[in-house]
Amino acid sequence: MNHQEVQNLLQECKSRRIPVMISSNGIDIAFQTLIHQIDGSDLILENRVPPEFISRFSGGNQFVLQVKMIRLQTSKIGPHGGNMIFTIHENSVIEETRQSERFMFSPEEKVTAEFVNPFDKTTLIM
Repeated sequence: MNHQEVQNLLQECKSRRIPVMISSNGIDIAFQTLIHQIDGSDLILENRVPPEFISRFSGGNQFVLQVKMIRLQTSKIGPHGGNMIFTIHENSVIEETRQSERFMFSPEEKVTAEFVNPFDKTTLIM
């Protein structure tokens, strides 16, 4: 995906208010946010990180923004009033999952999945 395609995707998310996810290697939680503004290579994101998590979140040195099927990374985020600045670099796209393997199922098939709650390591979600 080239730079212009990434910019178009970001602009679409901004104008349609499509939520994006931001995470930090300082904490094992991803937070939903919105793109407020695109200023060149800077994205102004709504800060939806709860106060009890902000110090661990901002203490990270690697931040990832999941925008639809694209993952962007940066090594630091900055404050912008009550919001965050996420700077995009030329090598910010770290993963494009649009080409990932997909499994097609017919309407007659019953597909189930089991997930173990990562927090208590016990609860099964089916």
